[in-house]
Amino acid sequence: MRNGQRIRLSLERLEDRTLLTTTTAIQSGAWDDPATWTAGAPTDAVRAIVPSGLTVSLTGDDHVAREIVIQGVLDVEESPGIIKTLTTDWIHVNSGGVFQIGTEADRYDANDFIITLTGDDPTAVFTIEGAGTLTNNNGFLMVASGGRLQFFGDEKLSYTRLAETVSAGASQIRVESAIERNFDEQINEADGSVDWEVGDQVVVASSTEDYRDEEVRVITAVVPQGDGTVLLSLNTPLQKRHYGEIETYSRGAAKGDFNNDGVVDAADYTVWRDNLGASNENAIAGNGDGGGITDADRLLWAANFGATADADFRTWDIDMRAEVALLSRNVRIQGQASQDTDNAFGDRARFNADLSEGFGAHTMIMGSAGQITIDSVQFDRMGQTARAGRYPIHWHIAGDRTGDILRGASITNSNNRGVTVHGTHNLLIENNVLHDIHGHGFFVEDAVETGNLFRANIALGIHAVGRSEAVGDNAPDLNDPFIVDTHDHVGQNPTRFLSSAAFWVTNPDNDFVGNIAAGSEGTGFWFLFPDSPIGAAASDPQYAGVRPDRVNLGVFDHNSSHSAPIGLNFDRGSDIEGPVGATLKPNFDGDAHIPSAEPQITNYTAYKHTTGIYHRGRIGHFEGSRFADNFTSTFITFTQRLTDTLYVGHSRGNSDTSGPVTGHTFYDGANTHDGTHFAGFSAANASMFRTQNVAIRHTHFVMRDSSYQDDGSADNLQYSNQTGGFSSFELVGSNMPSVIYDEDGTLTGHVGGGPGSTVVPDHPFFYDAGDFRPSGWNARVSNDLYAVFRMRSPSGQNPTFRVTTPDGEQGQDSPGNGQFAGTNTLMKMDAGDYVVDFPAGTASASNGFDILYFAVNGPRTGSTVVRFAGMGNVFSVDNRTFVSNLATLRDSSQTVWTRSGSDLYVNFFSVTSESNRVNFVPGVIGLPTVLWEDTSPPDSSTGSAVTKITDPFGTGRGDIGRWVTNGQPQFHNINPAGPALNVSSFNGWDYTFSFEYYVSSNQPLTDDTFYTNVYGPTNFITIGSNAVLNSWTTVTATGTINTSSGTTVEPLIIVNRKSTTETTPSLYIDNIHFSVIAPAAASAAAATAFYTDDFSSTLDPTASSAATVTPETSLAAAAASAVAPSLAVVEETDGGAVAVGWSNQRRSALALLAVDLALADWKDEDPHLDGPGFNGSDSAEQDESPGVLFDELLFPL
Repeated sequence: MRNGQRIRLSLERLEDRTLLTTTTAIQSGAWDDPATWTAGAPTDAVRAIVPSGLTVSLTGDDHVAREIVIQGVLDVEESPGIIKTLTTDWIHVNSGGVFQIGTEADRYDANDFIITLTGDDPTAVFTIEGAGTLTNNNGFLMVASGGRLQFFGDEKLSYTRLAETVSAGASQIRVESAIERNFDEQINEADGSVDWEVGDQVVVASSTEDYRDEEVRVITAVVPQGDGTVLLSLNTPLQKRHYGEIETYSRGAAKGDFNNDGVVDAADYTVWRDNLGASNENAIAGNGDGGGITDADRLLWAANFGATADADFRTWDIDMRAEVALLSRNVRIQGQASQDTDNAFGDRARFNADLSEGFGAHTMIMGSAGQITIDSVQFDRMGQTARAGRYPIHWHIAGDRTGDILRGASITNSNNRGVTVHGTHNLLIENNVLHDIHGHGFFVEDAVETGNLFRANIALGIHAVGRSEAVGDNAPDLNDPFIVDTHDHVGQNPTRFLSSAAFWVTNPDNDFVGNIAAGSEGTGFWFLFPDSPIGAAASDPQYAGVRPDRVNLGVFDHNSSHSAPIGLNFDRGSDIEGPVGATLKPNFDGDAHIPSAEPQITNYTAYKHTTGIYHRGRIGHFEGSRFADNFTSTFITFTQRLTDTLYVGHSRGNSDTSGPVTGHTFYDGANTHDGTHFAGFSAANASMFRTQNVAIRHTHFVMRDSSYQDDGSADNLQYSNQTGGFSSFELVGSNMPSVIYDEDGTLTGHVGGGPGSTVVPDHPFFYDAGDFRPSGWNARVSNDLYAVFRMRSPSGQNPTFRVTTPDGEQGQDSPGNGQFAGTNTLMKMDAGDYVVDFPAGTASASNGFDILYFAVNGPRTGSTVVRFAGMGNVFSVDNRTFVSNLATLRDSSQTVWTRSGSDLYVNFFSVTSESNRVNFVPGVIGLPTVLWEDTSPPDSSTGSAVTKITDPFGTGRGDIGRWVTNGQPQFHNINPAGPALNVSSFNGWDYTFSFEYYVSSNQPLTDDTFYTNVYGPTNFITIGSNAVLNSWTTVTATGTINTSSGTTVEPLIIVNRKSTTETTPSLYIDNIHFSVIAPAAASAAAATAFYTDDFSSTLDPTASSAATVTPETSLAAAAASAVAPSLAVVEETDGGAVAVGWSNQRRSALALLAVDLALADWKDEDPHLDGPGFNGSDSAEQDESPGVLFDELLFPL
């Protein structure tokens, strides 16, 4: 052992390196004929060379050579009844040579042929005729320089499915003779049929969550049943139950319609009779009385005879029949049994006991090779543990391989991965079986591989590499001796992504049709997206500029997975950009797929998973998905669409009913569900919706065309927490739940909801008196819309935000710091005022904060008024319009803010980008604080001379005040009940006191004087014949608050009545307003400047004084600024940051900006986040040569 790794010590013999005997064919002929060769027939001490232009045939039984070089043709003749063998350290095919085993027209199917590659020295160096020198390589079958492999074994069906459920202890299984394989919507000759024989080895896939519950057996009898099925007898009984049903679910079916054809008739009786006694109702389509198939179902059928299905009747099928795959082939390429790392399925026992280094054989196809066809061949005991490039089948940096085919093969018992596609394009890989594989199965390596078609392949028994029980499922295990490279050192998350994967795909531009991941210790299909090529492709000029994370997804159709923690995952990518041991992102973080076209994932089936689908990306369309028996079926990040989805909580015939199951997970969202059917959710531990901790929770999750199985699911709509349980949600925080918007009423109509209803968790913080809880639900139905309300303190402080609902319910949380800083809650739109405050006081957020109010999906037309208690004299909003009063704020159609008393108010409307937050900055920055606002003056009942009336002039004022001047005493206070305002916090501030008046031309005034009284009768104005008639006029008084004269003021309006020409003249008033504003002297313009730089003096930074900032005069004209003779430009560098001060004339206050200089090809690493100059869109990139311009730097105190 050295540094935890096994090192092979070998004793090299001189003749191995320099004196190896060769024998070269001199004529075409038989391998065993000495006349064919220069030095006699090959032996295990001789290198055999077949030169160009000659054909050597393997005509005997057992053939040996130390090494083989094929430049002509090595042909394998059939020998019926004989097991033919070829044993050698390695085989190299080059110089146009062909290794031929059968042809497509005349397959090698009369007997078995086994190639055993025995080379076991990993440090070996060989000089090979036609190929040069190979180093550190052995045990290989390699093809280069025009060499070709033409392998055509006995063509047999690669896999089928059970035709019925098999119980533990059974020694016979009934399988389907043919199954849909090319997905042309019919089963025909093109799909193949079971043609297996006695002695063939098969594996029956697991029907549980545990991939280890598969079983390998040998066929002892094959008996076609005449009904499209075949009965197979096995050498030993099965130890596990294996499920064999397609479960059918329906909407609008008639009870008693046991064949689901839309009508209850005599044919349904036959279905009932043939399945009487079954333990569940799957055989009668779930249209019985809900238990097993009993006589009660017959009585139900009789009672409903003649009934028909509803007009919207339709069905959904989910195929959960266990696969049965053929492992053996009559043509086999294998490594040595002594190099198997396992005693049993994936146990590593021989490796751990130092009995094996895992140095199996391997196949390499180079880019210079000729056309390759490998058809119906088994690769067994191959792959070299922890060695890069040493895999059972490996296209190695082969470029465009249009025409190459891997078909009908099996890769079994591999020490290192399965089928590797490395820097290679346009392969056809179909109908292959992978089984018992250490590491990734179908492996796409450098993130540049495109155009490859993976069709109808199946992978079972994928063992984890880079992950262990000792470390757990939240981090990779760097000490795993099976780790090959960075692809095995990746983030681990038990509900998102786990190593290893049956299909590991680093470039999405490949097609996957009809593939099955039928058992993995980690993940079924894992798509991950580095932002540039990796491995050898990283330095290959032809791949310069390739962005795998932005490549569009190829075809992904009719694939399925089961018996693995994760089914289908789209995430990470940055993990494989660095070497093994590099620091990885936290396991809750990720790398999104950011294609230009919406990915289409169609007809995907996932069952028996922790998570069926985890998808990180802004867009995606999942159509025709089928899910059952998953802890959570869909776990999807943003605004993806899900169409025509079947969610089965507990399946009828294959569920472990003791464990929790959930349907869709609320994550960042918000997704759209169109055509969703729920079944199997009647149990207490079955939840249609699950809430996952998030950085941000968007609304609304839109649903339309929803339906329920008639099995009690409709009466049990549940929200679970992220563990699948039902503990309380956070009212404010990362586990805050989300909202469903029922667009057409199909989700809630049966319980009293309807189109436009919303569904929210059953907590009074989220609902009000107008909402109701349907019987059996742990959720409420509302008629209100909601928005996410996300609070953040970007300054690095961590204040506690407390939110109070209009009904007085409270919740609170702190936003934290770092990448995912922020805390969330839900707010109803147009349903009353919310209140936000800081329990620890405003000083806890003294550096400011921001708010995101966002409804990303569904209707977003409403708004929410929020009162920020006690913040009116502390904070201002610097990026929204200020309005003068609450009435104007409430009437606004866009986000605005104002002050009233000591509070700050905002009327929030949904933004269109999550980067568009409302910024709260400390101080009162040139905007007034409203202390009193009376938009509808009190009437005479308060003692004033004012009567409240409805605006008679058609000016749209609503209620206004009418003051009758004639007969009133002089100096009458028009509003004696005006408020006493606390101005103790505003000494020295400027005040404005204003109101509006209206004089009708029918009642002109001759002479009346108004006084506004704050500190004595000042600021008077005379109106009368000078009044502007028939319009509203504003009267304004200004002054300065002087708290030495009192800490409260009572702004009054006093009228000095004089003679009038009318007996009862009147004037009208509205919008009384009193506000204060900080004096101009408090602005930063008057502050002491400790540093200033307008880039026009000797203070200008230069390359010598600040490497990243230089004066720039040529841009001044372009900047269209006459005030700046020069500007400063921050140039792009390779990394780091520079902090510069800048003054903003609107704020007149200090701000600091940290400029990220790594801008060359900047992308949004996580769609949760926003960066400087970044609008939150995943497609945003900086210019190739960015510069940030600055002028008038200022550091004031």
